[in-house]
Amino acid sequence: MKVAKHTTPNNGSLMNWIFDDVFMRDSFNGVQSKKENTSKPKTNIIETEKSFKLELAAPGYHKEEFSIDIENKNLKISGKKKSSKEKINFRMKEFESNSFERVFALSENTDIQNINAEYTNGILQITLPKKELERKSLEIKIK
Repeated sequence: MKVAKHTTPNNGSLMNWIFDDVFMRDSFNGVQSKKENTSKPKTNIIETEKSFKLELAAPGYHKEEFSIDIENKNLKISGKKKSSKEKINFRMKEFESNSFERVFALSENTDIQNINAEYTNGILQITLPKKELERKSLEIKIK
């Protein structure tokens, strides 16, 4: 009896393909990135009692080259390297100057009015403070 072999993208193993498919997406409360890009910076998401912190490894950028926007309960972070007007004759060029975009769904309890960002030593750190959600209760009268 012949068994059909499962094919996966890039001729990788099935397990690697499953892990890449499930875990290698932008997610912040389970929402995927809207735009796939191989040059997107690696990101850490840290949750504390009072906030979420995103750390993006983006060395070589200037803070003016980042854009951080909130749109439809999503946090969109993008970076675009400004091209140099100086003509340079490279003998070898390994530095890439790609643009990137990462999109993260915001939690319901994110205090969007007090989000702050800082760029130091190649790390863009965005702090998303949490706010208390209103707990509404309703008593139902029995007739």
